[in-house]
Amino acid sequence: MVLKFFLIFITALTIFAAESRSSDAEDLYIKSRNEFLKKYSRKNLDARVEKEETAALAQLEKLLTQAIGPIKFSSEFGEINLALSPYDDGTHIYGNVDGLNFASDKKIFFATTKTILTDYLSKHKELPKDFESLFKSDKFYSQIFNNDAAFSGYLELPIKSTDLKNSRAFLVLNAQDIGAFPPNSLIVITTRADKIFAAKIDLDPEIENSVMQIDACEKAWAENKSDEVNFKAYKSCFAAKAKDEKFFLDLISQAQKIVDQF
Repeated sequence: MVLKFFLIFITALTIFAAESRSSDAEDLYIKSRNEFLKKYSRKNLDARVEKEETAALAQLEKLLTQAIGPIKFSSEFGEINLALSPYDDGTHIYGNVDGLNFASDKKIFFATTKTILTDYLSKHKELPKDFESLFKSDKFYSQIFNNDAAFSGYLELPIKSTDLKNSRAFLVLNAQDIGAFPPNSLIVITTRADKIFAAKIDLDPEIENSVMQIDACEKAWAENKSDEVNFKAYKSCFAAKAKDEKFFLDLISQAQKIVDQF
């Protein structure tokens, strides 16, 4: 009985120590990022300051990698390129969410922690503060994956997860224009302990434009109405009718595979 209690106690200490190290690393990253934003601006930087900034960015990348910790993911995401997006003032990349992006052809994998995301949200009043609402926000995904094209959610795909509240999958349109366009991307997001993972998968354009175009929805685009009204009607039609299409089950299977990999 004493041995059992001792083992439980040691395990608890190990978990506490790991969480403490993680918390310290997150706090150090947040402090360093805030100091970076105060010191550097993309306006009128001379060559010397740009060199300093590049070195500071490399250090931030290192700190963020330590804060997030080891990440295991499928080789399906291909060759991994590390990218950091710390700017927050609109002068460079318009305040992308703090995290690590692993990009490959037609796929982006994003990772951050709950603490770092919560700190980010405290500075961005335009975004919901609770994760359940946040994970349904089109603007949130624009600030995770890019800023040169808007995200428009079409419908949510049913997935199975140990944390359904904070695990979601969506079909979205990621584009600079609106029209009678079927969704062109699959987004999956989930929480795992103190980590948050998201993936954006670009759908095959040939499948998107031929298999996924629903005739009845395309006809919902009326000539005598505004683009905004037509787009809303098109999305509503697609969300209602897509569940009866063969591609719907295929996309659910793809989304579930990604959730399981997380």
